[in-house]
Formats: sequence, C-alpha cells, structure tokens
Amino acid sequence: MPPKVRLQTARPPTRPLELGDLIITGDRKVRAALGRVVTNAEHEQTIEGASTVTLTVRDPTRGLLRSNIVKTKSTLTLDRVQYRLVKVSRDGGALTLIFEETAVNVLREYDRPRKANRANTTRAQFVRSLVREPAGTVIPFRCPELNVKQPIASG
Repeated sequence: MPPKVRLQTARPPTRPLELGDLIITGDRKVRAALGRVVTNAEHEQTIEGASTVTLTVRDPTRGLLRSNIVKTKSTLTLDRVQYRLVKVSRDGGALTLIFEETAVNVLREYDRPRKANRANTTRAQFVRSLVREPAGTVIPFRCPELNVKQPIASG
C-alpha cells in the first residue's frame, strides 16, 4: 500500500513568488518548468472555497496544450502547498491554467450524503470525519473547539 500524501494548508506565502520556482508535475512525474513562459501569475486565497493560482503562459506552438501536463491531474507546489490543475483555457497563443488547493480538490471527489447523530457528534467532529474520509491523503485539520457542543436552535 503506497504511503499517504500529506498536504499543507494554504496560508500567505513566506516569500515573494519567484516565477522560476513554478514547476508543474504531471501524473507520471513529468515536469514542466514554466518560469520563462509565464506572463501573469495570480494567487487568490479565500476561506469561502478553494484558494487558487492562475497562470497565464505563452504557448504559441501549442506544445504545452498538447502535452500530458494539461491532460492529467497535474500539480503545482507553491511554498510547500500543492495546487491541482482544474481548468485550461486557450486564447490565441496564450493558455490560462487554473489550479485549486489540492486538499479542496480531493474533498470534491467525495460527494455521497453523510449524516451523524447530533446528540453524539459536534459540528467540528462531523467536519473532521469528512476531512479524514479520503484514502491515501492526509489533510490537516485543527479545531480547538472540537468537543464543544453547539446549542441546538429551537424551532
């Protein structure tokens, strides 16, 4: 059984973004260094969904567009946080690559209904069970109020 992948949580970068550090790794460990072809890079952090990295790259020969890098579950690691490629769009000789935080992307694959007994499980414990569900991936989860029961509204 392969070891579990340990993910980091998105946070403000510890240093300024260096375009030379932008390396995409594909499924078969194929790597593409994008430093010279990136024309724009944006890092958007949010607590309402997945943090994203959007790269605009020059690809006039469509070599990157035809490569396995954009056809597989490729990842970009930025300051030890992994992002998974989720969307590729083309506009002339430029490609826009959108990556979302891998932890969120992995959790999107688990969409079956879940339920728990409100009398025995706090909201935080329920969320922790969702985060622990993906096999092969360890997603960090920290909640100081894990065992604090929330009041149930009367209706």
